[in-house]
Amino acid sequence: MLHTEFEQFLGSWSFIRGMTKDFVKATPNEFWEISPLPNVSSIAKQVRHLICVSGTYSRALATGKMSLTGKHDFYRGSLGREELLVALEKSDLDLLAALRAIEPGKVADYRIDFFGGEISFAEFTHVMIQHESIHQGLWGAYARAAGFPTPESWTTNWKL
Repeated sequence: MLHTEFEQFLGSWSFIRGMTKDFVKATPNEFWEISPLPNVSSIAKQVRHLICVSGTYSRALATGKMSLTGKHDFYRGSLGREELLVALEKSDLDLLAALRAIEPGKVADYRIDFFGGEISFAEFTHVMIQHESIHQGLWGAYARAAGFPTPESWTTNWKL
């Protein structure tokens, strides 16, 4: 059984990652590997980035230290939509394994070295959700700039 802090985080993570997967599935093919905004990566490249960074999050939970070193080791596949969706699923399984390795009674005292500063478990998981949300905000702007609709979950939950 996961500890309450884990359950609360996993509920939020499941929601935000589900919104990511919905957008990935709904993006029209013609906009998958291009960006309608100047100097901003395509949706495909941003999804790859989320996978790589998710790997660093899981590693940080396991080691107690956040580092972006070797982030590309967490995904070396293509920018194909289906392959990225599978990698998103795998990154979620890796995250769950990292969480299960933390002793439930130690969560309140759990600290992560976050680029030289120390943050709590709750603060770290908030960073994870905020990072995913930043990319979703960009994708909402992409959809509007390119003129394609967002997924139904985005319309229902965020009115985007």
